[in-house]
Amino acid sequence: MTTKCEMDRVAKAAQKEGTGASRCLSWAVAILAAIACAVIACVLQGCASYTPLTPEQIDATVEAVTNSNAYAEIVAMIKDKETKKKIVEAIEKEDVPLIIDNEEDAVPFSSLGFTYGKVKGSTCQLAPTARIKNLKVNNSGMSYEWIAGGCEELGAGGGHDHTKTSACLFVKNAAGQWVGGRFDAISSDRLTRGFKNITGEQYGGWKRDEFLASSEVLFVIVSDNGKWRTNVIRGSK
Repeated sequence: MTTKCEMDRVAKAAQKEGTGASRCLSWAVAILAAIACAVIACVLQGCASYTPLTPEQIDATVEAVTNSNAYAEIVAMIKDKETKKKIVEAIEKEDVPLIIDNEEDAVPFSSLGFTYGKVKGSTCQLAPTARIKNLKVNNSGMSYEWIAGGCEELGAGGGHDHTKTSACLFVKNAAGQWVGGRFDAISSDRLTRGFKNITGEQYGGWKRDEFLASSEVLFVIVSDNGKWRTNVIRGSK
């Protein structure tokens, strides 16, 4: 059985590694191991008996996470909500942005015009640990993948909950502007979406011809309350 002492030992060991890229990797591997121990302990013992990390363990975790290039993915793996909250708050006090460097927005989020779909997502902020990639799209539908987190990071109640988050698509109009918005509901386990709401019903003001004429599209998932979003990804038809 994995103990809290073992978790503490692994996390603290991450602080004693070398420098540069190898240190970042060592930190990431060590803290991933510590988090995996916590998750395993929860599964084996039952979450009712799972004890969140101590303040000392959180401090060690924060130091490891803030010195790793993979910190957003790592934080997303922490299943205990109270522990995750404390770690994110501690990291924010250190002014370390929780982003994934190689998965920034494909275009500036401010350039997206939320014109269709009746969800005003322009106020959404990039969620600390919700990242998507690999948009594949044609005129019928699309698919994507999660890198870190899920719709739960945007306010959804679980992997099947599609009532609080929206799939948003954007295309270039005749003036060269990115226009679009919500075209469907979405949840973490819905990795494909069809475009019948756009090409068939022209839901929420969508224009079929405008969508079909655009060779490139942008995709982002936003919370319906206008608070959080994923990164913006691009795909070609």
